Amino acid sequence: MSELSIPDKIHAVCPICGSGTDYQASQLTPADAQTNLSTDKVKHDLVWYEGDLMCELCKQNRINRYQSEIDADRQAEEQQFRDAAGFQKSIT
Repeated sequence: MSELSIPDKIHAVCPICGSGTDYQASQLTPADAQTNLSTDKVKHDLVWYEGDLMCELCKQNRINRYQSEIDADRQAEEQQFRDAAGFQKSIT
C-alpha cells in the first residue's frame, strides 16, 4: 500500500484569508477609489503551519498574534507584581 505524499507547498487560494488582495493604507492615495482596486482572488504558494494550510501572510499573522499574547501575559504578570509590591506611579 502506498502512502499519499503531501507537497510542502501548494499553489492555491488561501483557505484562511481567501487570498483577497489587501492594500495597505500606505500604498493608497486619496485618488484611489474602491472601483480602482481589484478584489479578484489571487493564488499564492501555501505552506503547512501548525497543521493548517495557509499563505505566508497568514502564517506571519499567526506568529505575530501568538507573540503578542505572550507579551500581554508577561506584562500582566509584571503589573501584578508591581501592584503587590506597592509600586505607585507618581511625579514629585
